[in-house]
Amino acid sequence: MMSLSQRHITIFDLPLPPIGIFWAWIVLLLLTYSLPWLINPGNGLTVNAYDLAEWTSLSPVVRTQPLLYTSLFLRLPLMLITWLIALVTPQPRFSIVWLCHTALCLSLVIAQMPPLEFLMQPNDPNYQQQFGLASLSLFGVFLGLSGWLHRIRFWLIQGTIILALIALIMGHTQAMPLMQQFHLPAVTGLGFWGMLGLWGVGWLGGIVALLKRNRAA
Repeated sequence: MMSLSQRHITIFDLPLPPIGIFWAWIVLLLLTYSLPWLINPGNGLTVNAYDLAEWTSLSPVVRTQPLLYTSLFLRLPLMLITWLIALVTPQPRFSIVWLCHTALCLSLVIAQMPPLEFLMQPNDPNYQQQFGLASLSLFGVFLGLSGWLHRIRFWLIQGTIILALIALIMGHTQAMPLMQQFHLPAVTGLGFWGMLGLWGVGWLGGIVALLKRNRAA
């Protein structure tokens, strides 16, 4: 009988990490998203990615951007983490594990929703962005939980990681000058560096699995 440490989820003979390692990676991603991304040593201001996205959305500079793309880049990682959890959800549907994955995914979708003020200010571009990302997140969760994408989910996960790396770097490089414009000397926090490293490790893990499969073929 296969032990828990030996259990792998495979697609096209490409193994994903053991489920325990995957969940440790997800927990660390969520942790680094909530840790400080930018620190202002002068007044003790520290903001994580979620708060930084909200702070940048108030900037007149960002308000003139198409889709408020600085805030968009900062919010994308949470949506992509939600997709990853849905993509690795085991089948069959409505099993206990499937329901636990579903509950976690829906909790993260709710966390991405705009505040109730959205109902009073439906034209606010910041609230519209949050609603749009939550809707996209929910759509990705539906596809992931359905099991329809299991045969290609290795490639979807690798693509998601690349998109997350791009969003991570673009969001940070756009937000840093905004804080400096307000004469707030900003230092990059542990949250950004930790998430950058974790996404990089995830991508490299996929590349190693691909190379091993090619050598074995």
